[in-house]
Order: sequence, then structure tokens, then C-alpha cells
Amino acid sequence: IITGIVIDAFGGLRDKKDEAEENIKARCFVCNLDRFRLDQNGIGFDRHVHIEHNPRYYFFFLLHVKQRPRAKLTGQEAYVLSKVWPADGSGSSYAWFPRMQTHTMDDTEEAEDNVVERRVEALEHRVAHGFARLEELLLTQTQ
Repeated sequence: IITGIVIDAFGGLRDKKDEAEENIKARCFVCNLDRFRLDQNGIGFDRHVHIEHNPRYYFFFLLHVKQRPRAKLTGQEAYVLSKVWPADGSGSSYAWFPRMQTHTMDDTEEAEDNVVERRVEALEHRVAHGFARLEELLLTQTQ
């Protein structure tokens, strides 16, 4: 029985490890965009992860911000320092991370969404105008 429990525990650990490895291979650690979206609309997943959102760059930036005297920090550096290591002792915030966005991604999806939205609005306007005109005609017919 004990052997079965041990084997089951190790199997669960292996599953968690495999899931974490798959997640690393399928999503950008920094922005959390998936491989497919970056390959289709951006510069490619591998290039994005190694050049644009390399986790080492963020790590070195945090080391730089932490070690540099506060008086010599730029505005952006001071902002990140205040978010990651707040002076009031509250919890760290990583809101400065570029979540679900990147500079090199094509905005084609957003542009397509905007076109569809504008077309729907125009159609709604035309339908509302058509109903108003129909009501006018019905009123003149009944009088």
C-alpha cells in the first residue's frame, strides 16, 4: 500500500512538472501571450521570448533599480521600484509588466474588430432609421 502511495505521489509531481514545462513552451513568461498568437501576428514566439520579452532583461532591470541610489533613478525606474518594493510595506504589484500586450504584435485583430463594430453600428443606425420611416408611413396611412 505504501509503495502505491509513493508511486502515486511521484506521478502527481511529474504531471505538475510536465504541465509547467508545457506552459513555458507555449506562453511568454512576461506578457502571457500564447505561442500561436505570437507566431501568427507578431515576430514569432521564439524571437519574441528571446529578444523582446527575455526574462533575464527584466531580472537585470530589477537588479539595476534595486541597487541604484533613489536620487539617480529616472521616473520610470522610480515607479517600478515603488511598485515592486513599496516603501509603506504593502504587497508588491507587478502592474507595470506588459500583460497580454507587446509592441511588435500586429494590431490586425483589433483593426478587424473595429471594422466589424463600425459596420454593426452603421447597420443598427440604418435599421433604426428604417423603423422610424416605417412608423411615419403607417401614421400617414391611418390618418
